[in-house]
Amino acid sequence: MNIKIQGIPDSVDPTERSHYLRRVTATLFPHTQAKKLEFNGHFRINKAKQALPAALRDVIVRCQSILDRLCFLNAVTNNTPLDFESSRLTFFQDIKRTTLHWRKSLSPITAQLQNAKVDYRRLLPRTLPVVRNDTILKLISLAEAPTFLQALGLSQDTGAQETPSMSTHHTWDPERTVSFTPRGDRKKTAVT
Repeated sequence: MNIKIQGIPDSVDPTERSHYLRRVTATLFPHTQAKKLEFNGHFRINKAKQALPAALRDVIVRCQSILDRLCFLNAVTNNTPLDFESSRLTFFQDIKRTTLHWRKSLSPITAQLQNAKVDYRRLLPRTLPVVRNDTILKLISLAEAPTFLQALGLSQDTGAQETPSMSTHHTWDPERTVSFTPRGDRKKTAVT
């Protein structure tokens, strides 16, 4: 239930950041909705290794509820930047790597659903519900995909082999990764 905000200046002190975010929400939601949005916290994340030195660090905002996050994302549809106090802010969902991996493994199935004009939603943590003939069908694991597609009257071919979970499969790009040591091969060092 996090939102990633790019473009908040480093000059905004961590103690002032909550007031800054309140002003941002008041700009996004000029009506009473801004007062209802609740945050559990906010923090800056480290820059990516390949980021330019002048690049700003992103801020992660933890929303109180998923409805608050949806309000944020609906307000900034199409990822349109918000010009705010001489800064250009951009809002994104902060999605875990495992969730992105799950969505990528579902792409052949969602392509079939789109071609058949079947409405679906991606729900967190990992559910793909479809309403068909007043019945809700849910795809929870890739092993259920052929049965799920058969119930919808679609081809049972998912177009891909079973994808391993993130714990055993690393999708590192060798061009972007300087070095990688698998977890089991790391040396344990004592802190003195």
